[in-house]
Amino acid sequence: MSPKRTLFTRLGSVLVPHRTGRPARAEAFFRLSVEDSHPCASNHPSDKNPSPGSPGKAQRWGTECCFLLGLAVGFALTGCHSAHVEVTVENRTGGPIRLLEVDYPSASFGADSMTRGATMHYRIQLQGTGPLKVQYTGGNNHQAQIKGPDLQEGQEGNLEIILEPADKAEFHPQLTMR
Repeated sequence: MSPKRTLFTRLGSVLVPHRTGRPARAEAFFRLSVEDSHPCASNHPSDKNPSPGSPGKAQRWGTECCFLLGLAVGFALTGCHSAHVEVTVENRTGGPIRLLEVDYPSASFGADSMTRGATMHYRIQLQGTGPLKVQYTGGNNHQAQIKGPDLQEGQEGNLEIILEPADKAEFHPQLTMR
């Protein structure tokens, strides 16, 4: 028994097998390969005999891509939300203060100085649980240390700290759990 002989034709840099021994027509090969491997190719009945007004392959593929892109953007916008607290510190001590430090669970922030009536804004992210502490040096070189409310990881919202005379402070938390 002799081995079956397959004939090939070179089509560009590709060897194409013949089914019947007759050379394949280049345009038929091109049409088959493009239609079968194109991302818009499908076996939908409307692709074979499209009727007027029915969506074609490319239109359906574009719609699917738009849907997937919208889904990805939606996840990106909603899935990456971190809980933050907007902190406002206001100096109502009656004079300037120096070396302001606000300690909160896992971090701190501060300022070298704040003039009388000045307001400072800072955005924090809570990691852990613990008390808020405020310390500063007043005009008479007295160091004030004030304990504030307990904060918890996952809280978000606003926290207003009003520094008052005689080493006192008001804390106005408007926080919710995320």
